[in-house]
Amino acid sequence: GVLYHEMCHLLRDHAGRGAIGAWQNDSHGCNIAADAEINDDLLAEGVTLPGAPVLPATLDQPDGLTAEEYYRALPEREATTLCRCGSCATGVPEA
Repeated sequence: GVLYHEMCHLLRDHAGRGAIGAWQNDSHGCNIAADAEINDDLLAEGVTLPGAPVLPATLDQPDGLTAEEYYRALPEREATTLCRCGSCATGVPEA
């Protein structure tokens, strides 16, 4: 499930979309929003994800929105503590 999740970041071009979008200077918020976009689809497919994955409900949003829509709905930067997927999600190298 984790590998599929990470591949979805690449397939959906989250790094490229984030580089030109409203979230371009917020890699953590970008990651959270992109995770919400991916994870509702994966769970609908029956994919098992570890821990407590970020879901649209985590952000008090409905399933099926885009990462950009989830980003606009993020609470004031508390989302930066939810998870981190690295550069495949954001295009920003992490240490």
